[in-house]
Amino acid sequence: MLINAREHSHARIAPRDNGLMLGQHPSLPLTIQDVETVARHIPVVLPRNSTSSTLPHALIPQLDRETDLLQGYVPSLLREYPFSLLQDGVTVHDDASLQLAPVLWADPQAPHWSQDGYRLFDEQGQPTSYLEGVVSRLMGLKQHVDRTHHLIALLHRAEVLTPIHVRHQDTWWPCYRIETASLSDRLESLDDPLAGQAALFAMTLADSMAPLTTVEDTSDVPEVRSRLWTW
Repeated sequence: MLINAREHSHARIAPRDNGLMLGQHPSLPLTIQDVETVARHIPVVLPRNSTSSTLPHALIPQLDRETDLLQGYVPSLLREYPFSLLQDGVTVHDDASLQLAPVLWADPQAPHWSQDGYRLFDEQGQPTSYLEGVVSRLMGLKQHVDRTHHLIALLHRAEVLTPIHVRHQDTWWPCYRIETASLSDRLESLDDPLAGQAALFAMTLADSMAPLTTVEDTSDVPEVRSRLWTW
């Protein structure tokens, strides 16, 4: 749901340890600031679908009990849950003009909603310091999301991504394999200032995916999509 003062004037949020939610999803989206840390513990893949907004995803193993998968680390997008920024929201100004800008969204089903937590808006309908902090962190996080998208776009331009399927939780997931041969040369030829970072990013993904079971021939493999696949 979109957050606004008219509909959520009395809404309250009680912060929770979002790290405890890691095992509730088969995969979780990451930004460039998460990939290296998370890849030390569990596989990180580059999903394949028809959108340009896809981020790398950590593949979460099925757990029989609560386990500290990442040794206390909470991926940045999960850290801010239930809030996120919608990239293509429409803002209406006082003069009735429209502007495309990120708008604040929150999951209405999240367990964080409470009668005793932090208010989002004060009595005058202005954002509280708590909500301002949330928006500030999300705006900073958006820069990491944008940079991650740029790095992925460079990998596409360098033509180093091969469509495959990865076996995860008894299901085949559409992903890309990173072709590491001539990777640095291909990226450097693009003459982009982030080419070096893209190479390191790609090698981290390639190393993380190495233990996974994969197939290239998808003739007998059903396409599977997760709702988190297009975060």
